[in-house]
Amino acid sequence: LFRVIANSPAALEGYFGLMGALSKGRLDAKTHERIALAVAEINGCGYCLSAHSYLARHVAKLDDAELT
Repeated sequence: LFRVIANSPAALEGYFGLMGALSKGRLDAKTHERIALAVAEINGCGYCLSAHSYLARHVAKLDDAELT
């Protein structure tokens, strides 16, 4: 997805605008990453699971038990 979006400045700008708007929501980082991990697992998306595992550990500070 990102490889394709990166070829279009307008699409990339739109994506980052959407992500910026969503980041202003009411969920805290821990809850956001818990949900993102569950969705990535259910969808079988290795890229998303890897990215959100990193964010969960380093940004949201989830422990190993929760990541597992």
